[in-house]
Amino acid sequence: MKLLNESPILVVVGGWNHNIFKPQWVEKYLVPDEEILIEYPLSGNLIASPHYKTSSIRFGLIANKMVFFAIKSNDEESYTRIQNIIEKIAEYLPHTPVDSFGINFSYEFPIGSSSSLENHLQFEDQKYFEQHGYTLKETILKRSLKHKSCDLNLSIKKRFSDSIVEFNFHNSLGNLSEIKEKLDNYSILSRKNEAHKILTEAYGTQ
Repeated sequence: MKLLNESPILVVVGGWNHNIFKPQWVEKYLVPDEEILIEYPLSGNLIASPHYKTSSIRFGLIANKMVFFAIKSNDEESYTRIQNIIEKIAEYLPHTPVDSFGINFSYEFPIGSSSSLENHLQFEDQKYFEQHGYTLKETILKRSLKHKSCDLNLSIKKRFSDSIVEFNFHNSLGNLSEIKEKLDNYSILSRKNEAHKILTEAYGTQ
């Protein structure tokens, strides 16, 4: 089981003011104690602001999303740093009209490494297609689940060489000031632990 870090750990969706997040403001208010590298990501036709990279995280705006990445996978200090920065942003810009935020984790399992997980992606019609000359390229199982603390969007993809399990813990927001209380109750690290618990207890992975 490998925790991937290609996708953002935290995404906050809303009406962000790109003009605020200039390098001088970010350096002064969000990461005054760290050196940062400024990047300008390619994003097609999307509105892109500079992205900021520290020793442990990368963050910035893409269109209506504030995205946060961990530089290293499975780095608990990165999760704490991401949470500290979004809470700082909420303190300085509490009335920013945001709609929701999601905490995301993706895990990779090489084919054959978790038979219990693969068994959940075996369907009765597979033999029919094999008998008629079809080769399976990908199977996707999606679940949308409601919990008192969030909505969980769970996706399991079986491909030729591996399986990918993606967790999205989704919360609605009215404005940015609400995010601190929600993250204090259910931190990024606690969501990661919940994802790991589901993988081991519900799917029998190691």
